Amino acid sequence: MIIFTPLSEPYRVVPKGKGKGKKAQKGEVEHVKALAYLAEVDDIRILIDCGAPESFQFNENGGDLDDKLREIAPTIDLVLLCHSSMAHLGLYAYAKARFGLTAPCYTTLPVATMGRLTVLESIQSIRAENDLDPSSSKTTDENEQSQEDTAEQKPHWCIATADEVNDAFEQIITLRYLQPTHLDGRCAGLTLTAYSAGHTLGGAVWKLRSPSSGTLLIALDWNHFRERHIDGTALVASSGMSVRSGDGDEDSSNAIADAIRRPDLLITSMARFNYKNTQRRKRDTALLDMIHNTIRAGNTVLIPVDAASRLLELLVLLDQHWAYAYPHVRFPLCLVSQTGREMLERARTLMEWMTGEWARKGQNTASAEAGVEEEEGEARKKPRNNRSNNGAQAPSSPLDFKFLRIFSSLQAMDEALSPSDAKVVLAWPPSLTHGPARKLVARVAASEKDVIVLTGKGEPNSLTRQIYDEWEKRQDATAKPGLGNQGEPIQGNCKLKIEIHDKVPLQGEELEAHNEAIRAANERAAQQRALLARSTRRIEADDNVSNGEGSSDDESDEEEEDMLEEATGEEAKNRGQGMEADEGQGGPEISFDIYLKGNASRANNFVESSGERTVGRYKTGIRFRTFPVVERKKRIDGYGETLDLRQWLHRRKQLEALGGEEIEAQSAEDRRVQFQKQQAQKAEEEEKKRKEREPPTKFVVENVNVHLKCKLLFVEMDGLGDSQALRTIIPQLEPRRVIFVESNSAEQRQALEDAMGKILRRTAKDIYMPIMGEKIEIGESTANFTVNLGEDIMGSVRFSSFQDYDVTLLRAKVNFRTESSIPMLEPVQAATIKEEGDENADVNAEPRDDVIALDDEQENERGNRKELQPTTLFIGDLKLSSLKQTLSRTQRPAIPSEFIGQGTLVCGASAFKANATEDDVVTVRKENQGEIVIEGNASRNFYKIRDAVYGLHAQVTGQ
Repeated sequence: MIIFTPLSEPYRVVPKGKGKGKKAQKGEVEHVKALAYLAEVDDIRILIDCGAPESFQFNENGGDLDDKLREIAPTIDLVLLCHSSMAHLGLYAYAKARFGLTAPCYTTLPVATMGRLTVLESIQSIRAENDLDPSSSKTTDENEQSQEDTAEQKPHWCIATADEVNDAFEQIITLRYLQPTHLDGRCAGLTLTAYSAGHTLGGAVWKLRSPSSGTLLIALDWNHFRERHIDGTALVASSGMSVRSGDGDEDSSNAIADAIRRPDLLITSMARFNYKNTQRRKRDTALLDMIHNTIRAGNTVLIPVDAASRLLELLVLLDQHWAYAYPHVRFPLCLVSQTGREMLERARTLMEWMTGEWARKGQNTASAEAGVEEEEGEARKKPRNNRSNNGAQAPSSPLDFKFLRIFSSLQAMDEALSPSDAKVVLAWPPSLTHGPARKLVARVAASEKDVIVLTGKGEPNSLTRQIYDEWEKRQDATAKPGLGNQGEPIQGNCKLKIEIHDKVPLQGEELEAHNEAIRAANERAAQQRALLARSTRRIEADDNVSNGEGSSDDESDEEEEDMLEEATGEEAKNRGQGMEADEGQGGPEISFDIYLKGNASRANNFVESSGERTVGRYKTGIRFRTFPVVERKKRIDGYGETLDLRQWLHRRKQLEALGGEEIEAQSAEDRRVQFQKQQAQKAEEEEKKRKEREPPTKFVVENVNVHLKCKLLFVEMDGLGDSQALRTIIPQLEPRRVIFVESNSAEQRQALEDAMGKILRRTAKDIYMPIMGEKIEIGESTANFTVNLGEDIMGSVRFSSFQDYDVTLLRAKVNFRTESSIPMLEPVQAATIKEEGDENADVNAEPRDDVIALDDEQENERGNRKELQPTTLFIGDLKLSSLKQTLSRTQRPAIPSEFIGQGTLVCGASAFKANATEDDVVTVRKENQGEIVIEGNASRNFYKIRDAVYGLHAQVTGQ
């Protein structure tokens, strides 16, 4: 049984006539696209995606997705991530660290790599602009959670730390395309396989097989067109994709499409059901023409972009244009991103996940670089005068981006380039909710000649959405997005109120007050450390005295050593004054150039008037030393010299700090844990040094009123399939049931239901379109049991392979044994004989009165009754096209075949000759469901064709 529940709401349009001041009805407010779905397959709870808005703020536009995840996270058994965008995995690290999400997570290597960089870019830019104290985020203790309505709560951040993000993504299990993975633990019995989805690098379409619920195909966001750096999705054979399996072999797209065809349940998106994409040529021409004309005139172009998922496609397009139009790099192409440099380095290592051509280029580049390094190594061994100036050069990679300049911040870009220089700037984030892109809008908006190019609509109520709405309302009816035509640029003419958060250095009185507070805090900390050290030394001294022989000399040595270390500060001023400095004062202790013990500085003389010595423990007077050195004495007890165990413990701590645990580690897991500890310690030290180098700063908020005068252009670069693809590809998959998610409105759901109902009426039994929180139950509840097969059954049973399983038909009896909790299957005859047979039965026993004897007629009827013979079951769905390929490829000689009608295949060479005879002609016809008819004369071809039909099924013979 499958239960599917959407946990988040897609984009919703606010009805016209309802402004901000009016409260919209439920279901009419436009929510941020934070994707998360819960699927229960055979009592196994699967979380599909774990997205978040770009601002990480909830209970404003983000809904209450964080509250729902907090409730269900501890019960999740499996997590699947489809893409590397914020809408698919933005909240995963926070849920892993704060919500108790401990389930294993599966995705592809590029999604895990690029997703980590995307989340890091977002949290670093937010933390650089806002003071995120613990009170700004929700506490992780569920007992402290408020039970009030989430709509009445103030918006809050759900932002993880950098360490939490790194730890969460390091634990992700990465898979390759076409790699079947048999899950274990709570998910035992499920088989997981990833296929290419297009749209983003490493994007996955998940195929999940269950022994009782069938095949589940999850295809949320996909693109059937081949782009510049990635291939199309595996959902369609005509996408021209070339997917590499785990062994590096190339499989045909037809074989991949057949593997995911006819799923029991398909989950896909309907957000672009009424959307028609613009042709790629028109879209690229509009973008490049606008950039070319703007920078030629000496102005600036701002393009808000994401951190990794769709950035590569745009960079490839611009880099190719720069290489063609500006080979001498007259105009800077800038990327403002803290993780941009690392993103490109990681992308160069993932060339095999890109197009087939790029994958081959990546392999050639890697081998060429290895050859260049080898030649350079040999050249170093030769004399300098024998070296050639024309050394071997490795071929360039498509991801070298020679014309791209990467800056970690706006300050770095301003130091390298003048604000008045003509340039193209790509900055994070695409919705302009924070980060460098939001600050650049305030600079660019006031200039009539500068341009802002939007590649997406942005999140609801974001700055990008406001600019997009301004551009859309001034477009012609035929040029609006979604109709297949590219819109025209406009001259902006509206007012925007932008709230800019920033971190600025302290100056003047604020800086002096901050430094004074730091000095006071350091002094208090030093005093606390001194008091703690003094108390520790006294305790250790008391322990040494109590453990020793109790001699007064030992006690005196310990006390004198303590006093030596305390002789600092004001006491040094009185050094050299002798006893006269303190004579008759009775004030605080002072220090001399010789050592004075205790309160000796306050003593006026050694002997009182009575003639007795009154100072010292035993009134022996005060003892002075001419040089302040303490001689440590070895302590000896009845067993010999006493050892101080604290010295050995301290030495062990030093070894651990120097990596001693790595030497003692005996397994790879121990070494990995130790390496992670060292990396975390190193990162913490670097962060501490960075904070020490940074000047004192404070967070400020500035409200800027901007008159938007610059030019505006929208160029859709989402890279998703449109309505035509949805109507064409979904029927080709022939799903038995379909769930459409991300519905925008009730009208769209009704239109899609009517349209897809007509298209899928032959294949799909049911079509579902759930809204947020609505549960869809599919199938019946089944139970799985674990049993052992007896030796008698294992010796006679024969298994047949069917997809990922081995199946057989058994007629057995369940036998429960006391020595094992797992029941045993035994043959029915043996079990019956064992029950009925009784060695101690009396053969000569008289017949019982309560047993009815059979008459002769009943005996004869019982003897003539035939026993049920074993039957053969054929499991599978025969495709006549597959049979046609089998007859032409596997049979020697090949048996030609052709379709003569719907569901009829004529086979045999003589069927296509002029003098055709019916001797070798065989007809294979599919009539009713599960019924196949093979007609023909008894000939060699007939049996070959019959065996070929049998071979395309799993044959299960009963006992």
